[in-house]
Amino acid sequence: MWTPSDRLHRRVAAILLVAGLSFGTGLAIAAPQSSRAETAGSRQELRQTLENRYEVLPIRDGVVLRPQEERLGVRTIEVTDDTVAVNGERVSPGVLRAWLGEDAEAVLRLQGLGVAGRRALFGLGTGGETPPAASPEEDGETEIPPLEGEIEEIPAAPAPPVVPDEPA
Repeated sequence: MWTPSDRLHRRVAAILLVAGLSFGTGLAIAAPQSSRAETAGSRQELRQTLENRYEVLPIRDGVVLRPQEERLGVRTIEVTDDTVAVNGERVSPGVLRAWLGEDAEAVLRLQGLGVAGRRALFGLGTGGETPPAASPEEDGETEIPPLEGEIEEIPAAPAPPVVPDEPA
């Protein structure tokens, strides 16, 4: 049997549940719009923050951040569309925050930009470009000139070694 007090508790709980869901849905709808509306100033701030602390290197689907000073064993941070890898190992945002501290938010914001956004942020050009072929001198290799003429004689095989006599 329900008492008036129980009914009141159920009604209050139902109202709070509906209000909470409505408020939560409103926040979820507003969140993507605010992240998309990242201003040029905030992007410039992100770029300065990252360039002050990291060397930015382009890779095929993202960028590699090499810290100016190695901290906690972090040598490289690879940022691609769906992953962040520290020293070649994929890490979760929680692990990234534990290792990088306040720098983790900047790295996660960088990941959220997408490939084109990251390249545009650092002025790296498009991902479809291929680097020019290196000359042999740049590779440390030397070019062997072609032979001028025929080899007249093929050298004979060397004689087999002589087996020494056994000592007496």
